Amino acid sequence: MDLVVSATPREQAELRYSCPSEVLFLVSGVGLVETTYTLTSYLLNHPEVSRVLNVGIAGGFALSDIAVLDCCLATSETIGDLGICFDSHIDTLDSALITMGNIFPCKNRSYQQLSTWLDQAHHPFYAGPFLSVNSVSGSFHRGEMVNRNACICENMEGAAVARVCLGLNLDWLEFRVVSNLVENRNIANWQINPAIRKYSDMMAAFFQDIYP
Repeated sequence: MDLVVSATPREQAELRYSCPSEVLFLVSGVGLVETTYTLTSYLLNHPEVSRVLNVGIAGGFALSDIAVLDCCLATSETIGDLGICFDSHIDTLDSALITMGNIFPCKNRSYQQLSTWLDQAHHPFYAGPFLSVNSVSGSFHRGEMVNRNACICENMEGAAVARVCLGLNLDWLEFRVVSNLVENRNIANWQINPAIRKYSDMMAAFFQDIYP
């Protein structure tokens, strides 16, 4: 069975009531730690889950040409603020004594299925690496500092979902719609409800197609 994971009830409320009964839903909570605990606990008690789909909103990095309400599909997840933080940049902890696992690839059958479906349904989307952080970037400078791997959007849960699923040998994918840009914080520019409505409509159609 498919499990849809979102950080908050608001992010999956519309989708929850538009999906076939075969689709399960989990609110993970906000952030990497809470998501790791909640998702791991759920999966250990629900062996019927065969893959995890992480859906929600994201902040788009302005220099990646991502615009508000663009659709994004993850090819990988990176923990952006894990390492050594200086005033102007963040270095990794990789050394002869420490190997830091902070990049998690996503090129599995589920990724191929959704990307093919999006193409066939003529839904434009960006595919690229995503960035997970412990605190959202409230300025353009902070966003550029954590985004050292040229990721296309920022979130707070994706890397945790990826790590748990890879550890339990489950397919995972991550699909998000940009609700705001990673810039000097300006809530007036945010489009949270339209972003939620957009991915909810698309994912509901996807599930209805694969569960006829």
